Amino acid sequence: MINIQYYKKLYISDGDLPRSYGHPKIHKEGILLRMIVSCINSPFYNLAVFLKEIINKSFNNKENFGYIKNSYELVKKINGLPLSDKYRMVSFDISSMYSNIPNELALRSVLSRWNLIEKNTSIPFQECKRAISIILNSTFFKFNDEFYE
Repeated sequence: MINIQYYKKLYISDGDLPRSYGHPKIHKEGILLRMIVSCINSPFYNLAVFLKEIINKSFNNKENFGYIKNSYELVKKINGLPLSDKYRMVSFDISSMYSNIPNELALRSVLSRWNLIEKNTSIPFQECKRAISIILNSTFFKFNDEFYE
């Protein structure tokens, strides 16, 4: 399904456990921490990057979803647009967004767009589904010498 170059890149015989650390939210009272889980060099990191590249190539197309890369691009796009009095613009501070999305919903969301993804990969549907499931379900990490899932 993949060439030898990708196989060697994806094959991991060892790796580091994902680790968690905190970044201080200095703009908030009490200096709370924003928890970050780093998966760099973890057993599934290269697979996750590989799949992300395939998915990005498939979805990163303005014709496909009106793709907006980040909040700055969104602001540029909507700045100056008229807003009817019956609508209000609101902004939500999203906390733990990804950990609150059920894995099955995330998987269905990606695979429901298989018609776009299959154009950018030689990996069959079932194998792609299996690989994405592995990534979504590998939620273990280490923090202060304790292991969590």
